[in-house]
Amino acid sequence: MAISLSGSKRIKDLPLLNRPREKALRYGINALSDEEILAILISSGIKNYNALTIAKNLLKEHQGLYNLSRINEPKKIKTKGLSDTRSLMLIAAFNLASRIEKDAKNKPLRINASSDILSLYQHELSKAEKEHLYLLMLNQKREIIKEEVLYLGTSEGFEIDLKEIVRRVLIYNAINVILVHNHPSGNVVPSTSDIEATIELNKALVKHDITLLDHVIIGAFRYFSFAENSLINNK
Repeated sequence: MAISLSGSKRIKDLPLLNRPREKALRYGINALSDEEILAILISSGIKNYNALTIAKNLLKEHQGLYNLSRINEPKKIKTKGLSDTRSLMLIAAFNLASRIEKDAKNKPLRINASSDILSLYQHELSKAEKEHLYLLMLNQKREIIKEEVLYLGTSEGFEIDLKEIVRRVLIYNAINVILVHNHPSGNVVPSTSDIEATIELNKALVKHDITLLDHVIIGAFRYFSFAENSLINNK
């Protein structure tokens, strides 16, 4: 396969303001495309394959950043011109982003909307290959006072133990609750069992004057909110 002229150019041969680093310094990192940001991390290429070409090929071969970010072994990132060391640097960058999200969850946080849940959990749960179920317990101001992982399931899901959830909420004197879980398939539409379990949990919590604010399903950087879709009745 012939290599295009633009693909064979070195980054330093590009016009100054077309180089990712110089462009970021002048206009800010948000002005860069995914390809350009990857090129900065890759830093350098080999003959006929500059960092931009390698970045472009990476996104094409792995069908975007999402799939690329799920890889955790350097040898699984395969493209011409990228060494294991450079691959590890990319994996480290994606992993660091996930750790930042986890660190943010350790800060006092008020949940004002269902989209706040997506912001908190999207990097972790959108890439997870198994189902996770989180129980968020909140105070009257909707600040998270405790987060617990109730289940780490399989691709086939899990059953919700209503009594166990109520018991945990009472221990922490929470008055508001949010359930969060993921669908590894990426499809965020709730199953019949998701809906039935949520309704039953809501009934159990209401008996103790506890409000189920929402049940949020996350998949492939999207979410489904039971509250936004009027599937929770707290009256």
